[in-house]
Amino acid sequence: MRSLGFPALALFGMACAVGCATCQRPPAPKTIRPAKPVAEPTKGIPPGIQRRPPASAPTPESQPAVQLVGDGALAGFYDRLTALDEGRARRVRVSVWGDSHVAGAVLPARLRKRLQERLGDGGPGFVLLGRPWRSYRQLQVKLGESRRWRSERQWSHYSRRRPRPRDDLFGLAGISVHTRRTASSWVTPRQRGARFTALDLYYLKQPGGGRLVVQAGNHRVRWVMTVASQKEPGFTRVELPGGTRKIELVAGATGEVRLYGVDLDNGKPGLVLDAFGINGARATAISEWNEALLGEQLKRLAPDLLVLAYGSNEVDQEGVSRERLATAFADALGRLRRAAPGAACLVLGPPDQARFDKEAGQWQLPAQLEQITSAQREVALRRGCAFWDQRAAMGGPGTIFNWVSADPPLARGDHVHFSGEGYRRIADALYDALIAGWERHRRAKGPSTAPVAAY
Repeated sequence: MRSLGFPALALFGMACAVGCATCQRPPAPKTIRPAKPVAEPTKGIPPGIQRRPPASAPTPESQPAVQLVGDGALAGFYDRLTALDEGRARRVRVSVWGDSHVAGAVLPARLRKRLQERLGDGGPGFVLLGRPWRSYRQLQVKLGESRRWRSERQWSHYSRRRPRPRDDLFGLAGISVHTRRTASSWVTPRQRGARFTALDLYYLKQPGGGRLVVQAGNHRVRWVMTVASQKEPGFTRVELPGGTRKIELVAGATGEVRLYGVDLDNGKPGLVLDAFGINGARATAISEWNEALLGEQLKRLAPDLLVLAYGSNEVDQEGVSRERLATAFADALGRLRRAAPGAACLVLGPPDQARFDKEAGQWQLPAQLEQITSAQREVALRRGCAFWDQRAAMGGPGTIFNWVSADPPLARGDHVHFSGEGYRRIADALYDALIAGWERHRRAKGPSTAPVAAY
């Protein structure tokens, strides 16, 4: 395993202000709370947009399907779906990075559910351990910890002596947890009857690294030592006894244990979808993750499709030109593509949203949103990725007002986040676009004859 060359690494600057638009806690997946009364929007709405929202949002049947743009770039991914569908591949993996729309879990969970219903349930995929932040959840598994783990990401702040993270080794999800004490973290499936057959543990090897015990139920199945002469990525695959429902990782007070997460295997062929969302994140956050560590971890994960879903927090970057937005996004996208050169990629433009103008005393559509969408689309197509316009899939500019006023509401009163039903509606539209693109690809290519390596 090659060294990360930590002594030579420069600390990167702070990223993503915590107070940005999508830092608020996303909605719960089941309970839909009524939206708070909001001021009627009367200014800043483009011509043709209703000033008074209708009683309910447009139904999916009334909205034209929004297709993927440039989905020829997904040909390799579509071939993998075909191989899985025909039993010539064991697993296809989709990995999604994004802001709080992804971190809220409902959107990726719904997309995962729809794809797995069509192509088989390959398991929950990669999950973070413990509670890296208070609202973190993964809807296929339950997570818990002994509350002695600490999280570290770009805007971690511990004390006056250490106001910034100690290094840039954030990993593929942009966050790690660590402890020097005796501490445990556990995971168990939510679905009755679901089992784990194996796990792939991602951690950091480092000087002074501690010992970790992997337990299946009440049985110890592996000791993992994280000590090394220098900082470098560590991986350990652990085969689990049949019928394992609860996995527990126990750190002893023998040194620091730093964990990035686990890739969970249920032993079944099918599709896996990983969700790497962080509240308040911008795409530029990826540019501040150590590229060597990111490369090693993505090589291990081996995704077939990379999906980027950013833009809502970029809306609040005042005075940033379209060219700078495009350059920053291209850098982040390029870093992931270099780390996983064999994967196809898809960019999701930001959804429709609004900001409250205190001086005007009403909600306004941000002018920056169109610039962000067009910049992301341009970069995606130029870099060989497909693009899908979430805003258009919702119904176009101003739809957020309809979604907030719908009964029940599809969007929350902050005019940025959505209700559980709203996120499910967006996920369904994306699923339809992906399946439609795949079916067009299969028809154009005809019956498959060449075998595809199964893994």
